[in-house]
Amino acid sequence: MTSGRKTKPPKPDKTPAAADTIWLNHDPAIARLEIIAWLAYPRANPMEKAFNRLMWWPAMERGHTVPEKPTRLKERHAAIGRRLRERLLAGSLYAAKARRYLRSQPPWDDLPLPTDLARIVEAADAAMHNAQPPGTLDLLRRIADVRAAGDRTWFRKLTAESSPVVHLAAAWVEHASVRFDADLRAMAFGARPAGEMAAILRNAELLRSRIAADPSNNMAADAMLRFAQRPAPLAN
Repeated sequence: MTSGRKTKPPKPDKTPAAADTIWLNHDPAIARLEIIAWLAYPRANPMEKAFNRLMWWPAMERGHTVPEKPTRLKERHAAIGRRLRERLLAGSLYAAKARRYLRSQPPWDDLPLPTDLARIVEAADAAMHNAQPPGTLDLLRRIADVRAAGDRTWFRKLTAESSPVVHLAAAWVEHASVRFDADLRAMAFGARPAGEMAAILRNAELLRSRIAADPSNNMAADAMLRFAQRPAPLAN
């Protein structure tokens, strides 16, 4: 009789189906950390670990005892930052594709714009391009070349892990002007405009439908998670 090394059974996946709603904290500062954790790890179990590690960050900086060694926690923060940048890159690509697809649909596909409105549209496009991670347009061209060659492997690798939250990443890039090289601590704890979290979540749901409507994405709406923020509790 031989005995092998005992292994723990895998934890059950608690990630909700896209038909359900993931309710974020009513406090925008906490909701932002939850969004970062979901973007970095779009599954419930690793997302919870990432969220806790973000919550411990200020206490660690103040020298308080936290459940992980500071050196280990810094490594985990670096990993969260790397994964978050991957999601924001994918999000910026899909934000750009959503805009292009919308422009190609009636009634916008054949609509001559008045001069003043055309200038506003150009200014909005320029602002969006500035908000996108560096190299986004080059990546769009590369994707087009890869598709023309019949090889979708590279594009699939880029977006596969991001697909459940790519609309949320796209909405954040559009609203928060997050750059690909942004510092994780600044994204997690930096000052942000009032109401930004609510605006990001509204735009995420809009982009969810637009991304799904574009047949070139081959991504169904029910493959992308729904997010909403809980209302603030009533004061006593």
